[in-house]
Amino acid sequence: MHGGLRYLEHYEFRLVSEALAEREVMLRIAPHLTRPLRFVMPYVPTLRPAWMIRLGLLLYDTLGLLHRRAYLPTLLPGSQAVDLRRSPLGAGLQDIYTKGYAYFDARTDDARLTLANAVPPPISARRS
Repeated sequence: MHGGLRYLEHYEFRLVSEALAEREVMLRIAPHLTRPLRFVMPYVPTLRPAWMIRLGLLLYDTLGLLHRRAYLPTLLPGSQAVDLRRSPLGAGLQDIYTKGYAYFDARTDDARLTLANAVPPPISARRS
């Protein structure tokens, strides 16, 4: 389950916004099926300028915040720039990657989610 960060490049703001709203709902109503997941994106200067990545992540964070209830804290931290030489987030990456960006999305077990939707709740849990 993801908010569709890659669709921002194609100006699919509504799609990203709807996906982030759904992600927020799933994190709140099904924490047993949905978990936060941090992604680390190494910076490669030949692919995109740093300002573009940072702006895209800022927009992604902002769209995500728009869909949370005002009285509830957000369930996912915002994105951040990372020095991959010093941060444990850079462990395991090649030394050529010195800078990167970390952001959060969510993951879910598709099979469990499908079963949760297909199997009716026990009679005692049903609303009348």
